[in-house]
Amino acid sequence: MTVRQSGVVDADGHVVETATALMAFGWSGATGNIGLDHLLAHPDVGYRPDLAGGAQDPQLRLVDMDRERIEVAVNYPTFLLMVNQLDPQPAAEACRAYNTWFANTYRAADPERLRAMALVSLADPGVAAAEGRRAVVELGAPGIVVSPYCGSVHLGDPTLDPLWALAQELDVPIAVHGGRGTTAPHLSPNSFPSGDHRTYYALAHPFGQMMAVGSLVFGGVLERFPALRVVFLEAGVGWIPWFVDRLDEAHESLEPPPGMAPLSRDPSELLLGGNCYFSCEPDERHLALMVDAIGEDQVVFASDYPHFDCKFPESVATLEAASALSDRLLAKVTVTNPARLYRL
Repeated sequence: MTVRQSGVVDADGHVVETATALMAFGWSGATGNIGLDHLLAHPDVGYRPDLAGGAQDPQLRLVDMDRERIEVAVNYPTFLLMVNQLDPQPAAEACRAYNTWFANTYRAADPERLRAMALVSLADPGVAAAEGRRAVVELGAPGIVVSPYCGSVHLGDPTLDPLWALAQELDVPIAVHGGRGTTAPHLSPNSFPSGDHRTYYALAHPFGQMMAVGSLVFGGVLERFPALRVVFLEAGVGWIPWFVDRLDEAHESLEPPPGMAPLSRDPSELLLGGNCYFSCEPDERHLALMVDAIGEDQVVFASDYPHFDCKFPESVATLEAASALSDRLLAKVTVTNPARLYRL
């Protein structure tokens, strides 16, 4: 295949954090969540077997990035995406250890090419804001990643306003990243037939993102913080035009509950006005239509390296072949838009 795009910015890659690695940077060794502690102690389930090297060694990760024509990878955790399932104290400890670990390992290996969003827990908004500031200002994180919700605390909750104010002050994006294991208590994997994980796998990411999008819109966050940039990750983009239409219909048809301010603009204006970004999958067959519907400046490429369902070493090539994007739009999705999002 002819090379169409180089210098790609991966808006959502992953590292695979381990118990051993985190304990070297202040983690006590237990989160209080048996399943999460097991995953941290047995990290091989977090990456494709053939990508063990790049999942553990920053130098080998750079080699794999070169194979994919990825110039910069903005990374997210793997198991600690489940931080919204933890109590405040172990959550804060795990976030601090993770952020310090990445800065002293991957980022130290190549601070320009290997980046990681600051992980914070919404269980304690004050601690989250303090850790977000430390990771951005002292450790060089290009932004802050949050769960789609944390128990009964949703992203539109006013108690989280200090975190959004911090991101706006520092001019860094908020990334919303969920996934399997992060959806309780609102969606349980036990809701599905035992042993058949396919429906839950298909549903978990978009479910969390829809919860987050709706709360940020109707909770007034996108109006209270007009310069805030937000990116919604790993759920594809096919659902976005439909869901935005649904939000507009809800805004038109229903009054806000007592105590919640009405919106001054339609949800579609808030979400598609330029401050919100959405990551696509490399093999979305209708991507060209979605880019046209969402806006050519708001879709970003994500590899999901090194997870079991990533397309490495063909993620960029798959996007080029499957998307039917022109060279101009391909450059926007893979380079210009993510660089603008993360201020690279």
